[in-house]
Amino acid sequence: MYKAVVVLALLASVSLAVHIPLTKRSISKLEIDAKRSFLQSPEFEQEMESALRSNDQTNLPIKDYTDTQYVAEVTVGNPPQSFMVVPDTGSSDLWIYSSSCYFSLSCYLHNYYKHKRSDTFHKNGKKFYLGYGSGSASGHWSNDEVNFAGLTAEDFRFGEVTSVKGISFIMGHLDGILGLAFNTISTDNFPVFFEAADLEDRSFSFKLGHTDEESFLVAPGVDEDLFTGELQYHNVIEEKYWSLNMTDIKVGGNSIEGAEGYKGVIDSGTSLIVGDQKLIDPILAQIGDIDQTCKDLSGHPDITITFDSVEYTLTPEDYIVRVKSFLGEACVCGFMSAKFATNFPYLIIGDVLMRKYYTHFNMNDKTVGFALANHE
Repeated sequence: MYKAVVVLALLASVSLAVHIPLTKRSISKLEIDAKRSFLQSPEFEQEMESALRSNDQTNLPIKDYTDTQYVAEVTVGNPPQSFMVVPDTGSSDLWIYSSSCYFSLSCYLHNYYKHKRSDTFHKNGKKFYLGYGSGSASGHWSNDEVNFAGLTAEDFRFGEVTSVKGISFIMGHLDGILGLAFNTISTDNFPVFFEAADLEDRSFSFKLGHTDEESFLVAPGVDEDLFTGELQYHNVIEEKYWSLNMTDIKVGGNSIEGAEGYKGVIDSGTSLIVGDQKLIDPILAQIGDIDQTCKDLSGHPDITITFDSVEYTLTPEDYIVRVKSFLGEACVCGFMSAKFATNFPYLIIGDVLMRKYYTHFNMNDKTVGFALANHE
């Protein structure tokens, strides 16, 4: 269920920043099972190979957003029109549903943009197509004033979606996607929001809460009241995704062979930690079977992910995710394996890690910082 969405302007410990409440929705076990089946299917493997052959790494089929938990408010136009979008550090374009979307059911189930009601709209008209794991979205680009986190990007290019395919868009509690990765993977390398907005500090941070906690995106900068200790920073090693130098993964103190060959992508648009079968299956084998009734979660090992020389440990309480099922609450593993192509050397690290560690994404110096999040 959505919590009430209220934009609160607060004084952070180190700078004036806006706290955008992130609305958390529950994931169902059915969605998790469907995602797992798809990621391990020959169809997914073929789509991955096709996407990489086309050199289109802006929207790889890992993304379908059905398992995304956190959404935030963005406004487009003047007077402003409000939309709930996924703030996604794993992509780089903004798109929302369009009033010109007539033949897709999903468009009638979400808020959609009406350019005739905006005094600051400018026509672009160039068409786009975005392919995802369980569907696709297409439409045309437009320009208008966009406001997010109290920041404004004038005449900002965004996508008006006029057609979607796939059940994920019908099920998804979102009106669009706000990509927050680097412009190198945006369509035509256009600036992303935090580059286009008029501000000096082009950084933002996430505090992701558990089910009954508040969650925030803080921009610009950080709020020291939301974490404990010092932020540990790591250089981005590839300016596409927020990719970090992952040097080790340990399960119960034992290193996983080959982990250092993968880049760790910090992705707010993915709920779980998703990686190639060769990397994840040995981890799952050591985790063992998880009691889906959540009655007994003892006996599972800690898992430590190392960036550079800094270790970040996840306990079973961190990586075992509680989700909805037809019987009530169910527990599932927050690590998921996929049939990735051999030339896709990424571990997609989503909310499972970001819930435990407050995360600061800094476009100024191309770094990501982590510190233990303060939980209620």
